[in-house]
Amino acid sequence: MKKKKKKFLVVTIHRPENTDNQKNLKKILSILLDISRKYTVIFPTHPRIQKRINKNKFKNIKFIDPMGYLDFLSLVQKSKLVLTDSGGITEEASVMNVPCITIRKNTERPETITHGTNLLCKAEKSQIWKNIWKIENNKWKQYRGIPLWDGKTSNRIFNIIKKY
Repeated sequence: MKKKKKKFLVVTIHRPENTDNQKNLKKILSILLDISRKYTVIFPTHPRIQKRINKNKFKNIKFIDPMGYLDFLSLVQKSKLVLTDSGGITEEASVMNVPCITIRKNTERPETITHGTNLLCKAEKSQIWKNIWKIENNKWKQYRGIPLWDGKTSNRIFNIIKKY
């Protein structure tokens, strides 16, 4: 049985530096429009961004209402990749072995970068396409386990507290 190719990506943009700055938002939407020529772009829109865009100008991008957590994780798991400015989603995508590109100057989840499951880049078309190429050609590191992401955190915390 042939494995079905994933032809859509999930986008989440909500950080003030990307949504409140009209120039950055316009640049990101232009990049998404370019990407939508090759992939279906599904964009659950944060309330902050819903107020700032005219969805009718971007017919190839599927803007959808915010989703519940489990529904969103299911969408991410079925996607080709995630394009985001969120910290938490980078962890979730990494654990689900879904490639992630973070559009920011830095991230509070540096372990996802050092372990290669998340690619960090600026909102520049050439950088984003370069990272998509890496993902398409399996030049990114698939999740092999990030130290301390083993589900045993509560036991470690309990043992530390028990010592005191």
